[in-house]
Amino acid sequence: MTLPAEQITDGIAETLHTALRRYCEARLTRVQRETEVVWRQGLRSLGSGSILFVVGLLLPAGFLERTSLSSGKTCSATGYSSSSGGSACGIRSICSSLLDSR
Repeated sequence: MTLPAEQITDGIAETLHTALRRYCEARLTRVQRETEVVWRQGLRSLGSGSILFVVGLLLPAGFLERTSLSSGKTCSATGYSSSSGGSACGIRSICSSLLDSR
């Protein structure tokens, strides 16, 4: 830092040192607070995201279990006949049956 010769006084170094220290401490406190806020938001997002992830994994398994038809049965929503023992209902019929059950 440079100052004109007429602004330099006996206590200027100590004054600048004190002011700079105060600024750095205030800035460090602010950055630490912002870091803590971001950390808490991340943990909250991780919690809700984990719940949604698990629900997303379990829902399709439940749909497949509920709509799985044994060999030779016909899906009532689509009229499709399953001879392989798999699911005779498509995703569209599953969604519409869920909406109708409300």
